[in-house]
Amino acid sequence: MERIMKNMITVEYGIKPCNILLQALTTNGNGIVCLITGGVLPHLGGVALASPRPSTGENPHITCDEWIVTVPGHKDTVLAQKIAKMISTKTNEAVSVNMGIHLDHITPEQFSLIQANCCSAAELFLKEYELNESMDDHD
Repeated sequence: MERIMKNMITVEYGIKPCNILLQALTTNGNGIVCLITGGVLPHLGGVALASPRPSTGENPHITCDEWIVTVPGHKDTVLAQKIAKMISTKTNEAVSVNMGIHLDHITPEQFSLIQANCCSAAELFLKEYELNESMDDHD
């Protein structure tokens, strides 16, 4: 049986209580599974899945189809969907993002910072992913 698990990439970004932990399992081009947690209570608030496909417009590029599953009462999927789409379109792989971030009495400033930290963590993940892919090309 061929081993499909390729690499586990972990990225942390930000300062408590708005820090983000992104853990991702990559495979041999068969998809990426991400767990993103943060704040004071890591949990599962929702899941977003993005599957890449060519665009149908005049300007050819990679876009994706997206699906979400929300745990009732949670809003994590709004950000999970954004991150899943970002990673899927840049890697051309199917991506699931399982997300749960919680802060008690969150302020608008903290909410904005968490969004920015999630995007920064995803960008750091993508750099590590690209580095791992380029190293594999030389093996």
